[in-house]
Amino acid sequence: SASRKVAGPDSQGICIMAFRFVCRHALWVISLGVADAQSQRPNFIFFMPDEMRAESMGVYGGPAPTPNFQRLAANGVKFEQCHTSYTVCSQSRAAFMTGWPTHVAGHRSLWYLLQQWEPNMLKYLKSAGYEVRWWGKNDLLAADSFPDSVDSAMSALGVSPVLARNIARGNLSDPRYYSFLYEPLPKWAVDETGDARNVFKAIEFLKLKQKEFKRGATESKPFAVYLPLFLPHPPYTAPEP
Repeated sequence: SASRKVAGPDSQGICIMAFRFVCRHALWVISLGVADAQSQRPNFIFFMPDEMRAESMGVYGGPAPTPNFQRLAANGVKFEQCHTSYTVCSQSRAAFMTGWPTHVAGHRSLWYLLQQWEPNMLKYLKSAGYEVRWWGKNDLLAADSFPDSVDSAMSALGVSPVLARNIARGNLSDPRYYSFLYEPLPKWAVDETGDARNVFKAIEFLKLKQKEFKRGATESKPFAVYLPLFLPHPPYTAPEP
């Protein structure tokens, strides 16, 4: 999803730290997934941070260093004109997974997710024989859609970003009080967030598939991993660089 711009003099620095945090985990996920790709039926990894603006990422000329995404782009395809149907969470995910513009079936809020009878990419992959694994939050599927769409889905609990405090520290005269900017997340909490725990679970799965591939396991299915992250997300916080 595309994020809104955040007002305040410290917003750029916090956004850069948030992207570093997300991209740190992206390296492991993307690298292991590509290394395990099968030649005849490719594997898929849908790595979806919640609010990541292209203009902030180094791979698109932005200030946040993204060497791993740049390496991936150099060996693959980078879309220069890729636009979201709707600039908030579940609506953009619904459009992405169905190919429908947001207005087609009324998926305009968190309270109307994709129903069992509606199309979605994960369902098509599973019906085609893929092993579909999901780690992360759900802002996409209604409850009746899960059996036909995924083999397993879990969302690990962890340290909440609101562990940090509003950057204005309760000072109503500070214009940042009304922003979504929070102080940096404590360093000890970085690997204890729900996002980090979900990514680590996905990495364990990818390492297992990599071992199966190396030993030539014929019974191993192609896989699709769906990783919908919570961060970056308001309130915006990230560890110190």
